[in-house]
Amino acid sequence: MGRSIEELRARSAGSLDLLALLQERLAETREYFGVRTHEDLAADLTVLGPEEQAAAYRIASEALWNAGKHSGANNVYLESRQVGSVLLLKVRDDGRGLPAGENGTGAGLALMRGRAGEVGAALDVISAPNRGTTVQARFDTR
Repeated sequence: MGRSIEELRARSAGSLDLLALLQERLAETREYFGVRTHEDLAADLTVLGPEEQAAAYRIASEALWNAGKHSGANNVYLESRQVGSVLLLKVRDDGRGLPAGENGTGAGLALMRGRAGEVGAALDVISAPNRGTTVQARFDTR
């Protein structure tokens, strides 16, 4: 399921079609893990620069993988919204959630936080036992 950013850029003639790539990754998540997937990508993802788009793709990919592999979810949601100057990219699930006190620990979450930080974005992890997990990246588009 993983692809390098260089491979993705080569496939798309040097620039990323983030919307298409996210839709493809969501379909792969559905097929590979057998979960129901839901897409609501309402924000214009082209407002992000190339490095932000690459980070957004990698963050969403990791979050989708984690939701499929670890959550025991029936449903996984991929959403985006523009709220003022902030673009929100969110992956959420209805799975078992993270154990109490573990919001933000783990190698995958650290990797996502690092990718967000590299482009000046922030990453929020919201979870509770048996109430699912939301991973949300916030990109300032000013």
